[in-house]
Amino acid sequence: MLDEKEPLAGESSAKAFEEFKERLEGRDWKKTMDNVKDYIKNNPGKAILIGAAAGFLVGYLVRRARD
Repeated sequence: MLDEKEPLAGESSAKAFEEFKERLEGRDWKKTMDNVKDYIKNNPGKAILIGAAAGFLVGYLVRRARD
């Protein structure tokens, strides 16, 4: 049985999306970019590995979407 107090999956995900959207809209992007640049300067090896992993993931998803 469904518990009336519990939100449905779609409702909770919609609420989570709205909260995430509000957080992004309120973010100071200049400060965020400064933080990213500082991280890259302090951790160049990790930054390269993260970038490579992200590139492989995007490539995999794009290739899979075309098939």
